Amino acid sequence: MKIRFSTLQQWLPDLEQSPQEVAELLTRRSFEVEDVNYLGEQWNDLVVGVVEEVEPHPNADRLRIAYVDVGEEETRRIVCGADNLAVNQYVPVALPGATLPDGTAITTSTIREEESHGMICSKTELELDDSGSGVMILSSDNPAGAPLARALGEDDW
Repeated sequence: MKIRFSTLQQWLPDLEQSPQEVAELLTRRSFEVEDVNYLGEQWNDLVVGVVEEVEPHPNADRLRIAYVDVGEEETRRIVCGADNLAVNQYVPVALPGATLPDGTAITTSTIREEESHGMICSKTELELDDSGSGVMILSSDNPAGAPLARALGEDDW
């Protein structure tokens, strides 16, 4: 049986130990704990971004350039091909240095002579489904720069 750590915390509000410490205590008390896994690990490197501006790509009809707030001092300039991208949307962003769930490493790249500093992700790229329906739109409950795992409700053990 798998139990989320947040569920244990609801049942035991005074619980102060880490997930690993609780697993060790349970094992000592006759319960078998096979492993302890962070649920949001596959989205560890991704953050919530807020699209501030979208403009046409000067060298490609199907691409656009988005300026995205990712919780840093300056917005990120990201080339994107999704047709559902719009200003004020909250979207998943993989910044340079991030790795997508399928193992793809994100780098700063030049796309049709325009530099892109990250990637705005779809549900397919996040391995949440295979609809291929453009960028994933998140709720506005999480600020720019928040961990994507938190926005997806997977910031748990």
